[in-house]
Formats: sequence, structure tokens, C-alpha cells
Amino acid sequence: AAAAGTMVCAVLVVDISSSAAASVVFFNFFVEQEGLLDENGPKAKRMRQKQAQQIAERVAEESRARQLMRLKPRADDLLADLASDSQRDSGAFQLLPDTIFRTAKMICWTRVGNCVHVFVCNQSDNLLLADVWLSLFAQAVHSSFKSSIENPIEIAGRLDEVYAIIHHYFPNGVLLFANQKMIAQLRKELEICLASK
Repeated sequence: AAAAGTMVCAVLVVDISSSAAASVVFFNFFVEQEGLLDENGPKAKRMRQKQAQQIAERVAEESRARQLMRLKPRADDLLADLASDSQRDSGAFQLLPDTIFRTAKMICWTRVGNCVHVFVCNQSDNLLLADVWLSLFAQAVHSSFKSSIENPIEIAGRLDEVYAIIHHYFPNGVLLFANQKMIAQLRKELEICLASK
């Protein structure tokens, strides 16, 4: 764990295009959860899948409720909306212990079209910092996967690119304090990495 900084426990990409149920397109847990002794065994894998699906369903509920409350017309350019904090659909909520995790977690999410990006954080983490990096992650994903805004399943076929984005922006889940110059450098390095894939 990162003692001096914020560490994301998990990152998810969720498809909410179906009105019936949310589906997890991508998930990665950076820290092992309490009670999972065999971190690579089948029991741990099933537990992480179950946790990811439960988080996806809760995020979808939150996102749909927020969307119903908004009376703004839908923007034509969703990528431009993502860059504009005033147009971005996002939120955060707390998961109490024993619902999905043994300790309370904070869930930060941002939605663009049918795609919701999610960070699972500890309660003591810097949620503003997590929100900044979540926005950068969402921008990078949608820049790499143009049609993923309306069809998030596209991401599932190119997971190596998602892992490259994660590695460049928040390696091992560690969120760094960064200025605009550092972020521009990370974007440039990511472009070079993705161009080589």
C-alpha cells in the first residue's frame, strides 16, 4: 500500500447500455481483499468477479438515478463533455462494510454515454485526486476506443491497451500528485506506447 499517497483498490469499466443489468467489461484489483488467502486461486477469482459485478450494479443504479434527475438535453459530442467538468456525469458513494467488502470503501465513478469508469478507494484516500485521475483514465480510454462511448464491449477485445493506460497513469493503483506538465508528458508517453501496439 502507498503510505504517503492515494492508492486505488480497483478499477472497473462498466457497460450500462442494457436497461436490464450492468455488465463488467474490465476490472482489475490492485490490492488483495481481506479474507482471500489464495490470491490467484479460483475462490479469489470468483470473489473478485462477484465484487466487481456488485459494484457495477450499484454504480449503474446511481448513474441512472442521476441521469433521471438531470433534465439537460444530451450533448452531441460526448468526448467534449468528458473534458468539461460542468457536463460530466460523475459521482461518489460509500459502500459500508459487509455489503461487498469487509471494510468501508468509497466508489468514485464517471459516465460517458453507456460507459462508466469506476475507482474503488479506501475511505482515507484523497477522493479529489482520485476524481482527477479517473477523468484522465476515461479520456484516455475513449481516445483509444472511439466507439466505446456507445459500445463499451469494444474495450474487452483490447485489454492490453487498457493495461497500458493504467500502467502509465496509475501504476499498481498508486495515484500521484501531478501538475499539467507531468500529465502532458504521461499523455505523450502513452501515445507512443499505444502506437507501438
